[in-house]
Amino acid sequence: MNLIPRIHKVNIPEDEVKKQLSTKIKKNMNKSPISFVMPQADIDAVKSAIKIIESKMPFLISLSNDERAKMMKLGPKSVDFAQEAYNASVNFPGILPPAFDKVEYVK
Repeated sequence: MNLIPRIHKVNIPEDEVKKQLSTKIKKNMNKSPISFVMPQADIDAVKSAIKIIESKMPFLISLSNDERAKMMKLGPKSVDFAQEAYNASVNFPGILPPAFDKVEYVK
């Protein structure tokens, strides 16, 4: 008894495949889930709010793509480790050397 399924090759002309895909794409593009026109006053209010947020957070900086690529990335395990290190520093304040800036670390 052969348990491996058989794969049947179907020969469909390339132009027929393109036609079917094109039809599906057109059908999906015609169905827009959102139909909204935002009034100019709302747009201006949003822009104003963004400016306020930026003024309240002067420490935010822009990074180039190269700078972002060079930054260290934290995965789930790294985040867990950082959280455990923070918890250890809070629960055991003497664990870190005196030169370590604990106030800045907690931020």
